[in-house]
Amino acid sequence: MKIGILTFFWAENPGTFLQAYSTYRAAQKAFPDATVEMIDVRSRRTGFRPSKRALLHPGRFLRALGKYRAYRKALEQMRFSKASYVGLDSNAGRSLVEQQGYDLILVGSDTIYHLNPWHKANDLLPVYFLAGTTARKAMVAASCGGTSLNDFSADMRTAARDSLSDFARLGVRDRNTYDLFAALKGNEMGLELVPDPTYTYDIDLKKAEAALVRHGFDFEARTVLIHLPGTFTALRETVDWFRRRNWKIATFRFTGYADYGLMVDPEEWAGIPHYVDLVITDRFHGALFSLRNNTPVVGIDCDPSRLTSQRSSKIQRLLEEYGLDAYYVNFVDGAPVDDYLTLLEKAAEVEIDVADLNQARKERYMQFLRDLCPR
Repeated sequence: MKIGILTFFWAENPGTFLQAYSTYRAAQKAFPDATVEMIDVRSRRTGFRPSKRALLHPGRFLRALGKYRAYRKALEQMRFSKASYVGLDSNAGRSLVEQQGYDLILVGSDTIYHLNPWHKANDLLPVYFLAGTTARKAMVAASCGGTSLNDFSADMRTAARDSLSDFARLGVRDRNTYDLFAALKGNEMGLELVPDPTYTYDIDLKKAEAALVRHGFDFEARTVLIHLPGTFTALRETVDWFRRRNWKIATFRFTGYADYGLMVDPEEWAGIPHYVDLVITDRFHGALFSLRNNTPVVGIDCDPSRLTSQRSSKIQRLLEEYGLDAYYVNFVDGAPVDDYLTLLEKAAEVEIDVADLNQARKERYMQFLRDLCPR
């Protein structure tokens, strides 16, 4: 049997890489006699784009270059289709997929069903809908991000409904996607909530520890990992709050306020939260890997595009599933900064233990894959 995986994989983003790699490895485990490969369909090419802070400092430039090369090297752990397509034409991408002769196509995970401006401008569904593809296909932990029903034109809704009806299984990652697809289909038949594939990823703490040693990390000091964009409106208040309490600050980029600008590869990134006391992030996988490492996390929404028209988001839903929704803050809709800073007081002292839930999610994901028996 020949299995193809269609998802994001090409960005220099740890969550993007780890979800792709985890799907690939999980499929190999679930189907040990099958040939499994990533389908090389991308919307854009990627290259080395160092930040201004890196360009102005030779040491930082070399660390950034090393990180980029580490991501490119990590991709070599996966087998890819011989043919490839790079571009925005969903029909061309779908045609390439069809030509590969797959017995089963696994679509997902990540926010592959998010509608971008070019989709809306051209009444074109993302390639991941695979409209008209004859191979057996299953959606596995896919997400639409903040896309809502109103983002689809009438023609796009019809095409999406027909496409969804062709999938053997509709495994989605979050309630937002579940609700959207139920609305497009007109019913909930066949829809299932499936955990993210990264629950199956085995975190190597030794690699993370070695990376921190390389960066001169103080393992005795209290440290917060701030995984937020520079445009976050309460960033200065956040930094000042921890500085006044003598915490160390780590980031995954070069900034003027961090003690550690960590330039790490995906495997190292996965275990970094284990060695800090608190994570503050607006990223889904940033929150998920904090929970995977049993580290408290404050989840932030500060980007309007990540909220649905019902004012919900994937990071909010994730924390709700763990019973940790009290640690979610919606700055898009005007959360008071004072309330947020008060929440930091609580988050700085809380302890969590969600290992059993993480294990259950891993088993649930693998069972979903094993149930995808070929016709």
